Amino acid sequence: MTQEKFRELLAEEVSSRLGAETEISYTKIRKNNGAMWDAMLIRKGDCRVATTIYPDACYAKYRKGIPVRELAEGILGEYARMLETVEAQKGFFRNYEEVRARIYLRLVSAERNAEQLQKMPFRRWYDLALVCYYRMPTEYMERGTIQIQNMHLENWGVTAEQLLGDALQNTTRDLHPEIRNLQEVLFSLGAAEMEGLGPVKYMKELPLYVLSGEEQYLGAVCIALPGMAGKISEKLKGDFVMIPSSIHECLLLPDNGMRHADELNAMIREVNLTQLMPEDVLSDHIYHYHCASGRFDI
Repeated sequence: MTQEKFRELLAEEVSSRLGAETEISYTKIRKNNGAMWDAMLIRKGDCRVATTIYPDACYAKYRKGIPVRELAEGILGEYARMLETVEAQKGFFRNYEEVRARIYLRLVSAERNAEQLQKMPFRRWYDLALVCYYRMPTEYMERGTIQIQNMHLENWGVTAEQLLGDALQNTTRDLHPEIRNLQEVLFSLGAAEMEGLGPVKYMKELPLYVLSGEEQYLGAVCIALPGMAGKISEKLKGDFVMIPSSIHECLLLPDNGMRHADELNAMIREVNLTQLMPEDVLSDHIYHYHCASGRFDI
């Protein structure tokens, strides 16, 4: 069965469970770095808001033998949880004071997101960009986020400067940055999970460290937090190289003068093309920190 035919059957199955007043359609949703995700939109009755479901893995599961009916049940379960979230959080996003404490920063590619950055508040960090997102409470949605756009600032009546300042304060308070030796991380994570750390499998013999937040989620932003580069320099006893392995973490390598930037950059580009999801890519080159100047060069 083709993927297009599968989508039709899946939509019919979901629709038959929800009733005739339900409208189901497919669309493309733009994610980080311009990556486009296939999405199923479910709109019930005259509701103005459509619930978005990402059924990317369903076709692969179907090809492994899982029936369409069972896959539809999984989507319906996710849909029900999202409806509960929407109902519980109804209207919450209209008041800045209600969302203020859960707005954080993440680090993304400025070049790959140039079009999206025109619609959102951001601050440059070298050739990258710090953008803001709201993180849903875990009791409503695990790792659910909402990207903050300029239109949100207009609705809230707050400035980009205030938003970015609040996001920096929250990120510094809640992200809990960790600098861990690669071997320690390898021991705590399974080998399969380590594949997501990009260059790691290429560089296991090097004196590498992993920098991320406590949850290892959207943690590459830690490198841009005030004072963090200085702390890393103290720990590694001098200049160091930051390898942007993904938007979730970065790798740190003491600079002993033996590493060649061209080789490291070539490795990063290869990893970005072959090992990472497009939306997880951060940058194609290293960032070299100099203690004397307290700055990175690229």
